[in-house]
This record gives sequence, structure tokens and C-alpha cells, in this order.
Amino acid sequence: MRTQDGNIVVIDSPAGKGFEIYQTDENGLEMYQGTIPEKDAGKIRDTLLRRAVLKHEKLLAKERSTRDRARWEHRFAGELRSATIRLAAANPELREHLLPLLKESAGKTYAEAKTAVMDYLKSKGWKLSDPKLKVPHATSPDGKIRFWFKTQAVYFTSGGSPHNLNGARTVSYDTNEIKKMTPQQYVEDAEAFARRED
Repeated sequence: MRTQDGNIVVIDSPAGKGFEIYQTDENGLEMYQGTIPEKDAGKIRDTLLRRAVLKHEKLLAKERSTRDRARWEHRFAGELRSATIRLAAANPELREHLLPLLKESAGKTYAEAKTAVMDYLKSKGWKLSDPKLKVPHATSPDGKIRFWFKTQAVYFTSGGSPHNLNGARTVSYDTNEIKKMTPQQYVEDAEAFARRED
């Protein structure tokens, strides 16, 4: 995640150990100033830097809570589904009423989630390959990121042309993440991760 306040830019450290600080010059070039551990963010004395870091922390907290909420909603839906199945098994007379609830709580399949994410990417100007390819892909408008949609997981390559599936890395170790999040949340998280790895 990246936040800019005036000429100060704050970016999450790729190692996940704090915030990288950059300062833009008159030409818009970003000059690295150093890394601040997240636990020390409250000790910053420089007013402008402190304001930028606090702004970044607020946005980061909001993003984390949105992501966590999506995961908890997915977990709750799974638990509700399990409870409904147990209730239907124990009470045959309730089955006809419970079966429609099971269909509602089934959630998205990977294929449905993948289609929704690809539709979202297309709406944001990403170039999509032929969906009939064995491993369809989507390339960012600037050409630097490509997402590869394999059978049960999404991979990425970064750095620009040529993109090669052999060098692709997984976006997440949780292969269900694409089903847990909205297309916008998933794309924003995946793109931010891929650009940090670039």
C-alpha cells in the first residue's frame, strides 16, 4: 500500500517490517529516506513526516479491517452451512425448508470468483487473453504485471515483457482467498503485492 502526503511518500516495507519513506524532488523523483518500524511510528518528531505516516496507518487499518471482515464473513457462512447440514440430517421433516438455505450459503466457486475478477480487471483497462486458453491471463495497462489464472490458484509475473508462466509466483498461499473477497479487494491486494515484488 502507498500513501502520499505533500512531497512525502509512505510505502509498506516489502519485508513487512515497517514503512519505507520517500521524498519527491521538484522533478517528481522519489528519493529513499529510510525505513521506520511500525512500532516506532508514534515516536516520529518531524510534523510533516508524522502526519504522512499517521495518514498511511489509518488507511492501512481500514484496508486490513475490510479484508478481515470479508474473511470472517466467509468463515461464518461456512459454519452456518455446516450447522444447516447437521440440522437437515437430524430432522428429515425440515429438509425441504433447509435445502434452499444450503444453496444460498454455498458461496462462490473458484470458477465464478475467477470470472468476476477477470471482468473487474477488464473494466479497469487490463488486457485479457482468450478465456479458452489453458491458463488465461490478464496484463496491467502499463504492461508490468500479469496475472495467470491456473486451475485453482492465481499466479503473477512482474517487471514487464516478456511475461513467462514458468517464472510466475503465487499471489497467495490461501487459494480460497479469491472466493472470500470482492473482485475489487482481491485485485487491489494482489496488484499491490505484485508491485512490491517487482
